[in-house]
Amino acid sequence: SFSIALHDFFYKKFVLINIKIIDQEYHFFFGFYRILANRQSAQRSRVRKLQYISELERSVTSLQVHYWFIELVAD
Repeated sequence: SFSIALHDFFYKKFVLINIKIIDQEYHFFFGFYRILANRQSAQRSRVRKLQYISELERSVTSLQVHYWFIELVAD
């Protein structure tokens, strides 16, 4: 009776420890996955920002050309 109770106690302890380890591994994996996803998202954001800046620079250049042309025609 005592040995069965002791066996049950250690078995339950073993199961709880394994569940805790699996839970920690789960959180580690998804924490790592979230870090990678955030890095990829940040990279995409930086690319979009550079594309937006490039588009603004092209617009400014185009407007400067139009302005200079209008100045030339007006004179």
